[in-house]
Amino acid sequence: MEKIIERKLEAGSSIKLQEKLDSRMNELKKKFGGEEMSYYWGQEKKKLMIKSRYFTGEIHLTPKSLQMWIDIPFLFRPFKGKVVTELTNEINSIVNNGENYENTQQAV
Repeated sequence: MEKIIERKLEAGSSIKLQEKLDSRMNELKKKFGGEEMSYYWGQEKKKLMIKSRYFTGEIHLTPKSLQMWIDIPFLFRPFKGKVVTELTNEINSIVNNGENYENTQQAV
């Protein structure tokens, strides 16, 4: 998997961010894979696993950061730039909604 996002978060904001991610997942399902997209939180509720027909990914939350990794199947690699841009925009809109962050990495 390739890391595409890493954000620093204010102390204590990861719980709020987890709630925001939960509330936005139905919208993201429609945008990135419909009913074929699934997600679940890992055992410690700090790792969100996402699987759609276009990509698989993980979002890791720590008390001070958010990181996202994705893997795009070979067939959809010509659309990698678009997928990465759309995911980055969605995560930015979730993080920006009332949370302060500092962009520490955004690789494509």
